[in-house]
Amino acid sequence: MAEPIMVFKVFANSEDITNMMCSYGGVSFIPFTATVESELFTGKTVPGACDVQIENNVQLTDEELNQMYADFKKELPEDDGSCD
Repeated sequence: MAEPIMVFKVFANSEDITNMMCSYGGVSFIPFTATVESELFTGKTVPGACDVQIENNVQLTDEELNQMYADFKKELPEDDGSCD
């Protein structure tokens, strides 16, 4: 078997997932950390990385979905700019 060109490792804790559901669908926010290793570069995600998954049962507009996200985002801590 050939050596991989690049290795991605993604970590998410199911206890950190936030779901906002209603009869119209919902939004899930999945905080995660990740690393990548290759001959070209090695790196990791900055604090606060979050995957946003949208379930749209009744064709909500992007504006309505963005408002749901904006309301949730107010609860997130400020980004201090560090890259631990």
